[in-house]
Amino acid sequence: MDGRSADAKDEAELERALVRVRRALLPDDLEAALGQLSQLPGKAAARTVLLERFQALTANRRRDADGRLRWLLLRALRDLATADDVPLLLEATRRFEYMPPSHEEVAHGIRAEGLNRLLELDRDLARWRAIEMLADGQDNPVTGEPARTALRVLGSAGELTLLYGIALNNPYGLLPAAQAESLLWLDGLPDDRLRMVIDRFLEKDDTNLLLPVIDLGVERRVGWLEDILINALLATSDVDAFRYAILQATARHRRDLVERLRGRLDSREQAEKLAVLLELQVGT
Repeated sequence: MDGRSADAKDEAELERALVRVRRALLPDDLEAALGQLSQLPGKAAARTVLLERFQALTANRRRDADGRLRWLLLRALRDLATADDVPLLLEATRRFEYMPPSHEEVAHGIRAEGLNRLLELDRDLARWRAIEMLADGQDNPVTGEPARTALRVLGSAGELTLLYGIALNNPYGLLPAAQAESLLWLDGLPDDRLRMVIDRFLEKDDTNLLLPVIDLGVERRVGWLEDILINALLATSDVDAFRYAILQATARHRRDLVERLRGRLDSREQAEKLAVLLELQVGT
């Protein structure tokens, strides 16, 4: 195949992918079309179509009532957005939409991805907008978005003092699923400050706040932190969180931690957790 034929083939594949992006009505179909598009040349044409589709869906929300199509389109703009798109992205970070009849707020993904794209283009503006978004409220209770993304933006900007305050006292009243993110940026704190934050997290007896403690406890080989983690895993009633801890420890080759935990499990009072541990150890 000569150069012209190859170029013609690429152009035909690009046009087919763009047509699929324009026409996709369901999130799964759009995600597949965007996956195909990402493998092809023609970034300028892709950007134009992504923006046009996003704006069309924003103008006619009935075609994207839950916001998932626009969330996917904003995600696909990664490395494609330009300075000209900053006003659109800023508007996306301010978008609140509600789905009847429950009036559930559904644009949290749009706000989060808008902030992600804004960060790529204007870090200072993204940092200021991230702080504003923490006070917006109406974050998703399961994912913690968009506050969780806002905390990542602040972490990447080195705003560790602010994240420390959020982890310690949660002045914005963030949901646990969002507040959990703050701890993941604080692993470089002096031990006394880190321990204070972890103690605050575990006081709440909330799985969302236990998960980042698991991540830190598995990653860092520090005696006092491992002791706290083991005690927390013995105390929690959430077997799924216990399972997550064993999986994380196994993936990071922390057999020593798993064995310490096994030695503390009571076969009568902790039978379900022991069964999980044995099940996962057999599978490794």
